[in-house]
Order: sequence, then C-alpha cells, then structure tokens
Amino acid sequence: KRNHGQYLSRKSQEYHKRELRAVFSYLRKVHQLPLDLTIFDGVTYPKRAKVATDDLTSYECFGEREEALAKHPTLTTSSQNAFSKVVFSPSERQEFIDMLRVKLWEDGTLESKRLFACFMFEASTGVRRSELAKVRIQDIDLEDATASVWYRKGSKEVQLSKREFILTEDCVFYLKILKRLLPEGKICFFTPTDIHVDGAGFNKEKEAGVSKRLGTALKTALKGTRFERVAGWHIHRHTLASMYLAGGKSQIEVKEMIGWCDDQIASRYQHLSRDRKRQLLKDVSG
Repeated sequence: KRNHGQYLSRKSQEYHKRELRAVFSYLRKVHQLPLDLTIFDGVTYPKRAKVATDDLTSYECFGEREEALAKHPTLTTSSQNAFSKVVFSPSERQEFIDMLRVKLWEDGTLESKRLFACFMFEASTGVRRSELAKVRIQDIDLEDATASVWYRKGSKEVQLSKREFILTEDCVFYLKILKRLLPEGKICFFTPTDIHVDGAGFNKEKEAGVSKRLGTALKTALKGTRFERVAGWHIHRHTLASMYLAGGKSQIEVKEMIGWCDDQIASRYQHLSRDRKRQLLKDVSG
C-alpha cells in the first residue's frame, strides 16, 4: 500500500533480499533449521514497467509542464504524478503568492491568515510540512528576522535537531501581524491546536496528524484555482532551491540554507527553466 502498487526500486529490492537472507541465516544458525541459503543466489527482479510520465522532464517549471502535457498523446493535466516533480518560475511563484494573498490574507479570518503566513514562512525558508507544525512562537525572533526550526533526521528518529533560518522582509511583515492576532498562551505559530506539544518537545504521533491537516488546508485553499494540481507544500521547497541554484549559489550554500543531506539531492533541482536558458544566452550575447 505504501508504494501504491508500483514496483520497488532495484536498490530497495536488493536491500530486502539481503535482510531476508540475514533472517534465514540467523534461523539456520540459532535454531538449527534446515534452510538453504542458495535460493537467494538466483533471485532476479523485474524492471519497473515504463509509464508515460517517465518521458517528462523532472523539475521543469509549472507552465512548461502544462505545455508538455498539451503535446503529449497519452497524458492529461489530471494524470497521476504528472505534476509531482515541477517547480515554479519566478513569475509563477509571484502569481501563486498574489492569488493566496487575496484568497487567504484578505479573507479576514484568523485561520486563513495563519495559513497564508505559514505559506510565506515555508516559501522563505523551504522547510518541510512536518517542520512547519513544530514552529513555536518562542522559536522566531521577528526583530532579528531569524527562526529556529526543529526537525528529525529520519522517519524513525525520535531526537530533535535544530536549524537556523534567515527570514525575508515580507515574511516577517505577515508574521508580526499574525502574532498580534494569536490568542494569549498560544505555543505554535502555524497550527490551530497545540495538542502535539509535549513539554519542551513534541508528541510524534500527534505531530503527524497536525502536520497532515496543514496539507489538507492548503489543498482546500487551492481547489478550483489554476494551481490545484500542485497543492503540496514541497513544491515551494523545490522552487526555492531552484531559484537559489539558478541565481548562482553553490550547492554547499543552498544545502546550508535549506538543509539537504547530500549533493545528490541538491543536484535534482538544477533543471534550467526556459526563461533561465534565455537569460543565460542573453548574458553571453551581451
């Protein structure tokens, strides 16, 4: 179910084979079971069936993806995963922000303003949705325009680690207004409830539910808009990384600013948009 019916990657399949072989080896050695480990020697795996979305360029701009799909004979804009690996161009990003500002910030309700401020924070820092749920009011210094964000290094990790971020001026502007609107005693900036706060830390199980509701809220806000198909939070992390890399920042700098773990992940976002290619040619030609 976790893999949605698709084949596991070859790497994952090999890992599972090694783990199963280790279990068989343990049972044979400790419990003296007559298990033949040579059965693993001839195990082969089918290659993942090619699907139409494999032909799409990873991390191209949203508008370019729409154009590509319009020309693709077997795909539609509603196809599953058609927009799973895209970024926004600077103009698309601004259009997205302007649309949300009108729809959420000018709506007048606390929850809509909270969601917009949360988006501005994510677009400014590139933090993950799970990390947004753990941003406490005490973790943000609005005068210094800095924020501490708590995260776990892996899905099985219990211990929290901390990263520091510099906030943009427009992000600080909305956070200052939101802070004045929050009720006294509120702990977390971007979540309607603080049920996942556990003393000085967070309850991991409750935290997952609170984080999931952030995803649902953004999906609801984008329903019926041009950007309905990219309702996830992670596209803005992709977009920020691409903008940094296209702007000339090194992988080391971007990894430090956004919090990647290795160069391989950073390299995924270096697809050049059509606008960026034109700008590079313009710079060369003078």
